[in-house]
Amino acid sequence: MATAVSPIKVDAQTDELISHAAHFLGRSKKDFVDEAVRAYVDAHRDEINAGIRGSPQPPRWQQRQRRVRDDWPQPRRAR
Repeated sequence: MATAVSPIKVDAQTDELISHAAHFLGRSKKDFVDEAVRAYVDAHRDEINAGIRGSPQPPRWQQRQRRVRDDWPQPRRAR
């Protein structure tokens, strides 16, 4: 199964940091960012979980999915 790729937007200074770090570590920018994000999430897992538990509503992507599902046309009944 192919993995979907989504570009992320960062400012020019951050992109330069990513580029330099990836270059000097001998990695691609994609691999560097992947590892950095995973390390950040691991380091802040307790804070993230606390935020999830304290969240009064589901994440926006779940709200979007629900809204899209609710907007689907209802199937016509056979007469």
